[in-house]
Amino acid sequence: MDGSPSYVTNDKALVTNLKLNYQVVFAGSEAAQITQMKQFAKEKKPFLTYWYAPSGCSRRSP
Repeated sequence: MDGSPSYVTNDKALVTNLKLNYQVVFAGSEAAQITQMKQFAKEKKPFLTYWYAPSGCSRRSP
């Protein structure tokens, strides 16, 4: 899960080139991504994301 589609990432290329069975999904903004991550964690739903440290998301979600 990515934040804003305006962020520069190589995520789509990584998924494609490594032939991973993943789909890159954009939350729309960093705030929306954080909200979605917290919701998935609360519901114990799997998700994959990464953050540059230091970041407020470096801390463990509830």
